[in-house]
Amino acid sequence: MEPTKRFSSKLLVAGLLLVLTCFPAISQKRRYTAATKYVPVMEYDPKRNATFDLAAAIKEAHRTHRNVLIEVGGDWCSWCHTLDKFFAAHPELMQLRDKNFVTLKVNYSDENQNKEVLSRYPEISGYPHIFFLDSHGKLLISQDTGVLESGRSYNLEKFTTVLTNWGPKGKPVQP
Repeated sequence: MEPTKRFSSKLLVAGLLLVLTCFPAISQKRRYTAATKYVPVMEYDPKRNATFDLAAAIKEAHRTHRNVLIEVGGDWCSWCHTLDKFFAAHPELMQLRDKNFVTLKVNYSDENQNKEVLSRYPEISGYPHIFFLDSHGKLLISQDTGVLESGRSYNLEKFTTVLTNWGPKGKPVQP
């Protein structure tokens, strides 16, 4: 075999090996990107890292042009469960929330008080408690949910007003 043919054969083999060794890295990168897609935190979990979760929620809010809604509470809190049921019973309210906010549940319990995150915000007097942040993480309002209650549940009109007012396109007004 001629030297130039041997050289071009070796070059072809080397090129083919390079492509084959890079292919797994390319497909692995795709899997990594798909695996890192934002997943909202919709449960009070004392084992979660609220600092990491908040940073991810703010990043997602900025990317999607939404604000952040932080619900602070715990599985021990009966009104937290009432709030979950209230959203489930009012799909239009849940749609309004999800369209305008990245929702993040932050656990507060004896097991984990999440002091590092919650110390950034005003003191909480009752649970659940809601903080509205803009897409950069700046606090817009600290909202006591007690004023949104009606009997043994919540008031749809008041909740709709609060979500509308503190959404990314709403004009902030005190509820």
